[in-house]
Amino acid sequence: TASAAPKTGLDWSSIRLDNLRPEPPPRRKTQTPAEAPPIKPAPLEDRVMAALIDVAFSFTGFLVFVFVFSSCTAHPPSGRTATAAAAVALLATCIAYQWLFFRFGHSTPGMLYARIALCTMNDDNPSRIAMQRRVGALLLSALPLGLGLLWAAFDEDHLGWHDRISGTYQRSYK
Repeated sequence: TASAAPKTGLDWSSIRLDNLRPEPPPRRKTQTPAEAPPIKPAPLEDRVMAALIDVAFSFTGFLVFVFVFSSCTAHPPSGRTATAAAAVALLATCIAYQWLFFRFGHSTPGMLYARIALCTMNDDNPSRIAMQRRVGALLLSALPLGLGLLWAAFDEDHLGWHDRISGTYQRSYK
């Protein structure tokens, strides 16, 4: 005779074990990295115009320096020494001009006149440090006979070496 003892515990009789494979979890859609906005640099003629204006201001500053130096020096240098010193002073004046405007402002007077401004490759405003690095990259770009600057005419995005090195470029806001 079977004893009619009360059952204790869990009742597993309603659970069925089938041979069906469980459905795989739904795949997450892989997100493609956000595409960078298209690079739209300022027209080459606007950039050249801004550069010419900036060079004119730099050259004016250089001439003021030469005038003050020659008037304060009893025996100014002459010959090759004067030529080498003038070249170094002109280069230093151009670098200081760019660096000071990017250190304390957002653009140079030539860029303001041409209505262009710097922006990063991600279409953001560059930091002051990035703008100052651009001056060093511009120097590297100009040193090999200006080839880095000339490269902008042949590049598909019309960017020079200094644009690629610094990660910034000049964009028109007309």
